[in-house]
Amino acid sequence: MIKVTEFKLSNNYDDGFLGFAINSRKKSARNINRLSPFIRRRYQVYEQTILRFNKRPTDSNLLKHHDMLVDYFGDRAPSKIKEQLNERRERRLRHCPYCGKPCKPRILDHFLPKSKWPEFSIFPNNLVNQCESCSSKKGNDYYCDESNVVKFVHPYFFDILTHVRVDFDLKVYNPLQLFDVDIKVRFIISNKLKSRHRKRVRLHLRELSVSSYAEKYARIKYEEKLDEADVQATDMVFLLTEQQKVLKKLSPNCWEAALYKSMLNNHAIKQYLINKSPK
Repeated sequence: MIKVTEFKLSNNYDDGFLGFAINSRKKSARNINRLSPFIRRRYQVYEQTILRFNKRPTDSNLLKHHDMLVDYFGDRAPSKIKEQLNERRERRLRHCPYCGKPCKPRILDHFLPKSKWPEFSIFPNNLVNQCESCSSKKGNDYYCDESNVVKFVHPYFFDILTHVRVDFDLKVYNPLQLFDVDIKVRFIISNKLKSRHRKRVRLHLRELSVSSYAEKYARIKYEEKLDEADVQATDMVFLLTEQQKVLKKLSPNCWEAALYKSMLNNHAIKQYLINKSPK
C-alpha cells in the first residue's frame, strides 16, 4: 500500500468546509450555523476516536440531523464544497490507499460512516480515497465486536499498511497451456510491526476481501501480457524487467511489479516470453 499520511490535516482543521456550508445559499445553512459549535466540538474528538482503535466510538448525538448534514456531501452540495471534494477525488494517486490496487481511486470513503456519524460527512480527515472494490466491501461497517477493534486501518493516521508486501504464486500445469494458470496471492506483513498492528492489518485485509480482487487483477494483467507477447514483436522479458524496476520505485509493494517478478521467476512463462521475442 502507499503512504498517504501527509493528507491528514493537523489541529482538527476542516479546510473551510464548514464555513462553505454556513455561507452557502442552501436553505439549511442557517441551521448548520446553529449546529456549528456542536459539529466543531465533534471535530475536536475525531483524532482521539481514530487513535483509540480498540474502543468502540461513542454514538453520534447529531443523528436526528443526518439528512441535512449529509446533504452537504452529495450532489446538492454547495459549489465551493463540490470543488474541494473533486480536488480530493482527483488526487495524483496511482494506487488505492486501502488495498494497494493499481488504479485511480476516485471514491471518497467516509472512514467513520456518515450513516452513523453524519457530523463527519464533510470533515476532510474522514474522507479517504479508495477504489471501487474496497468501497463495495467496506460499506457502513466499522467496528469488530469479535476482535474488539476497528475493522479497518485509517491510512491518514497510520502508515502500517505500507508494511505489507505482495507476492503472487503462479502455477502452470502445462507449458503448452499457459492461460490455464493457478494464481494465489500472499500478503507478507513486516515483523517490524508490533503484534497488535499486524493483527489489525490482517483484519483489514480480510474484511475487505483484498485477496479475491488481487487475484482477479493479477489474472487479467497476466493474460494481457501473454496476449501482448503473442501479437507484438517485443522482447517481453526485457520489457517486464524494466517495468518492474520503474513500478517498484513508485511503490515498493506494487501489485503489478510483484506479478511481473513472479512471471519472470516462472521457468515455463519466461521461456514462452523468450520464444515470442524477435530473433
